Amino acid sequence: MLVGLGLDLVVHTVFPAGPVISGFSIQQHGAHFVVLVGMVLVLAAIVIDGRRHAAGRSARPEGRPRDAIR
Repeated sequence: MLVGLGLDLVVHTVFPAGPVISGFSIQQHGAHFVVLVGMVLVLAAIVIDGRRHAAGRSARPEGRPRDAIR
């Protein structure tokens, strides 16, 4: 996602605007697509990590406090 944001910043500030499609140049569309893919990957990693931690919590026997001294 950081690579995409850096690429987006460079495309919007350094490169001249080329042919415009839907208000953005082709380079800007490409940079936005890279950011979108990065956001999807980050969200997928968060969901996978949350599911993994939730599965580990279910192994705790019921009735025992979470913050028990062991």
